[in-house]
Amino acid sequence: MADYRGWVKVGLFLSSYIPLWLAMAVKAHDITYTVYGVQFPWISLLFVLMTLISGIVLREAITIRKQKEPKFRDIESYKSRHDLLTSYLIPYIFPFVSLDYALWENWVIFTLFFFVLGAIQIRSAHLHVNPILAVMGYDIYEIKDGGRGTNMLVADRDIDLEEDTVTTVELSERVHITVSNR
Repeated sequence: MADYRGWVKVGLFLSSYIPLWLAMAVKAHDITYTVYGVQFPWISLLFVLMTLISGIVLREAITIRKQKEPKFRDIESYKSRHDLLTSYLIPYIFPFVSLDYALWENWVIFTLFFFVLGAIQIRSAHLHVNPILAVMGYDIYEIKDGGRGTNMLVADRDIDLEEDTVTTVELSERVHITVSNR
C-alpha cells in the first residue's frame, strides 16, 4: 500500500483542526484590508478557505481509499483509543489565551506552534486521530488481528467489533477503515 502523498498528509492534519480554523476566523474578523473602499476580512477568509480545503481533502482521502478492494479481518482484541482525541484539545486553548492577533508577532508565534505540531503529527502514525472523523461517525480502535500485529482501525460507529470478521480497507500503513459489506 502506498502511503499518502505529502500534500494529502498536510490536508489530513489541517482537517483535524477545522473547529479551530472556524474559531480563528471569528476571532480575526476585525483584521481587515481595504480593497477599493471595501473592508476585506482577509485573515478570516483565509481560515474559512483552510476549513473548506482541508475538509474536502479529508472527505476525498476517505472516499478514495474506501473504494479499494475490501478485506475481511479477524479481530482478536480491540481497545478504544478515544483518549487520543483529547490530545487535540491543547492547541484549541492556544488562541484563546491573551494573544492579540492584531500584532504580527503573535501570528508568528501561532504559525511556528502549528508548524512544529504539524511536523510531529504528519510524521506520526496518528493522522487519522481526527475529531472531525469522530463528528462524521467514526471511532478509533487499536486492534490485534490474526498475527499481523497491532494496527489502528477507524470504524463506523454502527460496526460491531464483537463479530468474528470486519470488512476493512487500508488507509495507510497499519491504519485501516471499516467499509460496509458489498
